[in-house]
Amino acid sequence: MLENLQNILHAAGIEAHETVRAAGLYYDGAQHGELFPCILVCNDYHTTGISGADLDNIISRYLRRAKLADIYAIEHCGHQYYNIRRVILRSDLCSAKHLDKVSETFLNAFWQCLHDDPSARENDAERARIAGRMAVSALTAEEVPA
Repeated sequence: MLENLQNILHAAGIEAHETVRAAGLYYDGAQHGELFPCILVCNDYHTTGISGADLDNIISRYLRRAKLADIYAIEHCGHQYYNIRRVILRSDLCSAKHLDKVSETFLNAFWQCLHDDPSARENDAERARIAGRMAVSALTAEEVPA
């Protein structure tokens, strides 16, 4: 996947490897989530002297020249000391962000239920799982256009 981009980045002293982006992971009696292939790019400015903006320019320039700019996106991943990016299919990034929103909705409702009512932990936290499922159902209902 994007071997030429990886070679360009490696030549500049920047780490770039194929991996996956996990999205929408949660468990409500069944495991939810998906894995999306991507290139993980990790640049240590203090080692390479390449800024985050310059890293974005290198990747963007490659994608434009290879006529892939409409297909791939650059996702910024926050880190205190490194410039970390994922190069991922735009459609996969859109799906991943949606799945993350669903997961966050479920988990927020699940943990809020446990916080509000410690007895919700009984029976394998079934009441908390129901609260999470209901929150996901409400989210799904909000997303459906009228």
